[in-house]
Amino acid sequence: MLGLIFLKYVSDLFEAQADVIRQRLADPKSDLYIENEEIPGSRAIARMPGPAPLSCSALIL
Repeated sequence: MLGLIFLKYVSDLFEAQADVIRQRLADPKSDLYIENEEIPGSRAIARMPGPAPLSCSALIL
């Protein structure tokens, strides 16, 4: 049970920090401001045209 509480705490902390970063990226007065660019990961998701071929030889190091 304690593990679940910890995971919830970390998840909430992560979301709060992500919100702060998003606000700083959108604020023109911030040193992290991104002008005329899309914030990476906000809307666009790169899609691969199909499954990538994988052979057994690629798995052997």
